[in-house]
Amino acid sequence: MLILIVALAFAVTMVGGFLPAYASLFTHARMSRALALRSGLLLAVAFGDVLPEAWSADPRLAGAAAFAAFALCYAAEYFAMGDSCHEAVEDCHSHALGAAALVGILAHSFVDGINLGAARLAGVHTLIAAGGAVIVCHFADGFTLTTLFSRSGFSRAAVVGLLASVGLTTAAGAFVTGSSASGLAQGPTSMLLGFAGGCFVYVGAADILPRLHRDRDPAALAFFGAGAAAMAGLHVLLR
Repeated sequence: MLILIVALAFAVTMVGGFLPAYASLFTHARMSRALALRSGLLLAVAFGDVLPEAWSADPRLAGAAAFAAFALCYAAEYFAMGDSCHEAVEDCHSHALGAAALVGILAHSFVDGINLGAARLAGVHTLIAAGGAVIVCHFADGFTLTTLFSRSGFSRAAVVGLLASVGLTTAAGAFVTGSSASGLAQGPTSMLLGFAGGCFVYVGAADILPRLHRDRDPAALAFFGAGAAAMAGLHVLLR
């Protein structure tokens, strides 16, 4: 299942990267709603599965790892463009699209893979939900990366190489975690799950909070609820 999710994430990144010609399909409102859907999935996964599993193993280690992940995500987002979906929706002008942005994007993709491997420890339904959130964002990433970097003077070949690198870096993170997670002791398992949960909370909150009192879009709330409901439905189906 993990291999399938990683392969889909790679595929949709590439597909999204070839769709800038259809920019009218990716309006600000639609991107915002897609991120609200991802937030619903990620926050439901974090609070309903990943963090409870982490607490049950070792609460102190889990809490420390969750806080460290949240702080790391915040620091990374401050210094470099980590999630291009946020940049596209927020019309952010604080990050130059250069070397720092490239490092931030690849680091974000690698952590996506690590968190997918960690989500597998909490069960198949958690992995599917987390994978769905990653796939939604990677599709949007493909479109926004092509658009942002093409406008900044990067060649078409360089942009395609970046898209492939994003997908492969996610696969590398999943391989690193997935190949060793099953044999980990209780303490490292708790830390790994806590770290994933902290990342999910940060990304999920960052998707929706900046626009909460600025964009009065009831549909975004509905998409958020749909993401959370999808996670609940998944629990019922896989029970």
